[in-house]
Amino acid sequence: MMENEIAVAHRMNALEAQLEARDRQYSELQQRHDELLHRYDELQQRHEQQQQCLEQQSPICTEPVARQQNASAERQDVSMPLSELKNKLTEARARSRSSSASSQERPSSASRRKVSLDPAEVPQARKKWSGFRVVDLDLFANELLHCVGCHKCRKPVTLTEVKVCGLSSTFELSCKKCGVLRSFRNCSNVGTDVNVIAETNRRAVFATRSVGIGHEGLKTVCALMDFPPPVSKPTYDKAIKIIHQSYKDEANLSMLRGVEREVEAEGSRDVGGSGDGSWQRRGHVSKNGTVSLIGAKSGLVMDVEVLSKVCTGCSLYSGPKEGPEFDEWKAAHMPDCSVNHDGSSGMMEVTGMVNIFQRSVETRNVRYKKYIGDGDAKTYKNICDAKPYGDDLIPEKVECVGHVQKRMSTRLRKLKKDMKGKKLKDGKPIGGLGRLTDKKIDQLATYYGNAIRAHNDVESIRNSVWATFYHYRSTDSQPQHHLCPTGDQSWCKFNKAQAMGENFCHKTSLPVAVMDAIKPIYEDLTKSELLKKCVDGMTQNPNESFNALVWKTVPKTVFCQRTKVEIGTYEAVLTFNDGQKSKIDVLDRIGVIAGKNLVNWANTVDMARINKADKRAQQETKEARRARRLAGKVHEERQCEKEGGPSYAAGEF
Repeated sequence: MMENEIAVAHRMNALEAQLEARDRQYSELQQRHDELLHRYDELQQRHEQQQQCLEQQSPICTEPVARQQNASAERQDVSMPLSELKNKLTEARARSRSSSASSQERPSSASRRKVSLDPAEVPQARKKWSGFRVVDLDLFANELLHCVGCHKCRKPVTLTEVKVCGLSSTFELSCKKCGVLRSFRNCSNVGTDVNVIAETNRRAVFATRSVGIGHEGLKTVCALMDFPPPVSKPTYDKAIKIIHQSYKDEANLSMLRGVEREVEAEGSRDVGGSGDGSWQRRGHVSKNGTVSLIGAKSGLVMDVEVLSKVCTGCSLYSGPKEGPEFDEWKAAHMPDCSVNHDGSSGMMEVTGMVNIFQRSVETRNVRYKKYIGDGDAKTYKNICDAKPYGDDLIPEKVECVGHVQKRMSTRLRKLKKDMKGKKLKDGKPIGGLGRLTDKKIDQLATYYGNAIRAHNDVESIRNSVWATFYHYRSTDSQPQHHLCPTGDQSWCKFNKAQAMGENFCHKTSLPVAVMDAIKPIYEDLTKSELLKKCVDGMTQNPNESFNALVWKTVPKTVFCQRTKVEIGTYEAVLTFNDGQKSKIDVLDRIGVIAGKNLVNWANTVDMARINKADKRAQQETKEARRARRLAGKVHEERQCEKEGGPSYAAGEF
């Protein structure tokens, strides 16, 4: 009997221990669930704070819809059964991992969408190749010959450089008794027929054009490195022609791929593109210029045109300007003449873009139905006059939002300059502390641009723009926030305070006299004719990035022939569309096989570009850049005030 009671007691203790373990497990899971809910609340609160920060920077507000829709689904009763709670937590973790993975895979920048993430591979022919090295020839030969003897008589041998052609040398290994044992070169030849050249020399020419220097620059590099002089100028120019054709062929393939990507994104062979021109020299008096057309949706270069109005051959010609001798010279020179534009430099953008539109059906098998332009040139008017597609399709003009936004800041700065020394109706100047400063001009222009980007119809854009105007015109005695969004989520602090039952004091308003002075500018920049062209929210930022790539390779400080400008333009096309890996294909066209050092460099640079672009595309990074720019301008204004006004201005002193 005693033994049975003891067994029952043990059994009861075991059951109690199991219940306690179950209770602890349930408590731990419930605590974990509460922690997840707390973490969710923190993230939601942080999101709302970031949204408020963005709203303070810009009077354009977007509602955080996704989290509000999922909030009710995430909150569950903590008293649910243990098994159901465990399943719920498992599903939540799986969703979190899936969401994290999908967010990492989702393209977040233009570079990630354009450049392939697949790394380039070393060609099979060069997998065991070590590449080139720079050696001290005397040191290398002395150390090597100490360990080498004639394979016939075992006597010492000597190494002699018998021929030098640029960076290519021919060596002979000889013995005093047996004579020349072996003759070899420091690199192999590439090319065929009359285009045979040492690989080191062709690589040197290719590299100099890629970094923006020419034959003279290569001579300087060779001299400073104590290399032999490079190949002669005729040989260099011969290699340049081959490289130019290779770049042109590869760039055309890349642009054709860009066209097809744009067609796929548009769902039609009638596509849109942003066009822009750029000049080698400032002031629109350049001898060379480039024009580019980039897909509106794909962001890839679809066509380019290089124009030049100078030719060295024409300049050096000293014969008669007419007659049979001149006709004979002209017929022989025309195939190599660099001049393809005889108008003004400012007309280059117009001519180039008209040419691109007129050949689109023949060379690209597409029609450009929308032209995103900046309004700086008569490009659109001339395109319409040319009627590249007859009367069937007249391209539509779309304004670049960035340039339209720039009009606001330009007009405000011009007004401030014109009103210098004059008084407004309140007896004070338009500028100064608490009035129309450069920082305030930038803010008003930014809000104007944000209003355009945030809406897709003319009336909404106009109301949003005027909301920012009256927002800054409001005072405590005369608030004018009737156009501002209402509710506790509004970017307008006045309406937000009203919704929350709080008091609000206007501190950042501009004087009424200042706002009345700038009102005509707002009236002009909110006309329907202008806003209709801005509803798509398109920009020319890709064109500006492309132009920077062109002039990174083609220096603006040194005059270049059209051939070299075209090389820089085609290289910019390949880099912009495909990344540095595209150079491997160009080298292959000129008979040079890429080695592991080049392949590794191309992969590293492309990945760094993608990561940098992803970081710059984040909203937090954009806001930080904007804050730094504004802070820099405020600091500059304060420094000028301390120094008694500007110390430098054109023609002011």
